[in-house]
Amino acid sequence: MDLRVVLLLLLCAVGKWHAAAAEPCSREASMRLVDGPSSNCGRVEVCHDGVWGTVCDDSFDSRDADVVCRTVGGFEEHLSRHLRAYFGEGTGPIWLDNLSCAWSFTNITQCTPLNWGRHDCEHDEDVGVCCKKVPAPKPPHLPVRLVASCGHRVPYPKCPDTFHPHGVPSISGILEVQVNGGWGRIGAVDWNSAAATALCGEMGYPLATALTDETIGLESGSGTGFLAPLSTSNSMTYLHGLECTGKERELLSCFFSALGPQANPMGRVAAVNCSCKPYLPPENSMLRLKGGVWPWQGRVEVFKDGKWGTVCDVRFDLHDGNIVCRELGYGSVETIFPRGRQGQALGPIHLSNCQCTGTEEHLIDCPCTTGREVERQCKHTGDVGVLCHVPNSTSTDEVYSYSKVYSDKHELKTHRWWSLSTGTQMSELRGYFTVMLKFPCPR
Repeated sequence: MDLRVVLLLLLCAVGKWHAAAAEPCSREASMRLVDGPSSNCGRVEVCHDGVWGTVCDDSFDSRDADVVCRTVGGFEEHLSRHLRAYFGEGTGPIWLDNLSCAWSFTNITQCTPLNWGRHDCEHDEDVGVCCKKVPAPKPPHLPVRLVASCGHRVPYPKCPDTFHPHGVPSISGILEVQVNGGWGRIGAVDWNSAAATALCGEMGYPLATALTDETIGLESGSGTGFLAPLSTSNSMTYLHGLECTGKERELLSCFFSALGPQANPMGRVAAVNCSCKPYLPPENSMLRLKGGVWPWQGRVEVFKDGKWGTVCDVRFDLHDGNIVCRELGYGSVETIFPRGRQGQALGPIHLSNCQCTGTEEHLIDCPCTTGREVERQCKHTGDVGVLCHVPNSTSTDEVYSYSKVYSDKHELKTHRWWSLSTGTQMSELRGYFTVMLKFPCPR
């Protein structure tokens, strides 16, 4: 067989392999980031001639990376460039090589040369980019609430301040945020345990479990679930690109890329269970707040070496405040009071320069300066205090009974009480302390 014929057959076979391996696309010159750890990072791919292909890293610089991020959409500039197939090798064609973009360009089509498919690269030279996320403008306040599926607001019981042998209350609901005077939901795709921790902390609860409307509870009518069946109001969501660390004092402190109505193709929305901690008698606690107007406000004091002493305000931040508040059974910290603003104590100053990560259970577990070094650093004029978030349960339509315990399914259904409890099924509620509320949804 003629050598030219052999080469032609080989080229056709390679072309067919590329066509089979490439993924189809529809919008010419659009770009995407794939196989990265998050939506803003990944291997750069561009759409041309109906299929996705990669970009070679030859001469790929910061200007090119910025324009790629703008073409992808939702980003203004890049954080980092990654060469040599850092996010893995792509398949299909290599569409672009030796790009030359200017800082001011907003789309890859403005760059030169765009010699589609002409290159001297292999897929081990596929370029990757991480784009810098642009946060949405934040309102001064972001009201949040939990609702049953019918839209009635879930009341928030306070955590008990006395011991009860049967446990503590918790609440569950679908999350809604207030946007432009109305209430909207958050898509489940952005919802996780860190975001739930930030939300429950803001609402005054120390413990959190991230749920969705699909996993929140059993169906209404059986007497076993937290919520009635889901309504059909999940097609639009109103807070997007949510990213939390779990160390924030409120949901508004988390990063989000957009605030406003957008389609929710998944159809699932965020829900949460917020719970109190088991009551710990003050005589058994190694931490307390003193000198405040309310029990959840005051000067921070720790019990150490047989004595109560204060905490210095040096480097005391939100992470430290959150640990203090949650250890005491409250939500996240609302306000930190430095410079003895909650009163100056007498006696020792036990801790200074605390550097909590936000994951510790007790303030004493955090890396802190102790001993004589504290005496050299601090005076009581630097005693730190906190104000913690607690549930807002003052509304007149929130009727609770901490003394009512139901363990019989029929009785609960007959009286139409709604149980917000530590159990997930009513058969498990026998012997548990539950907060009984009027069921907010009509049956």
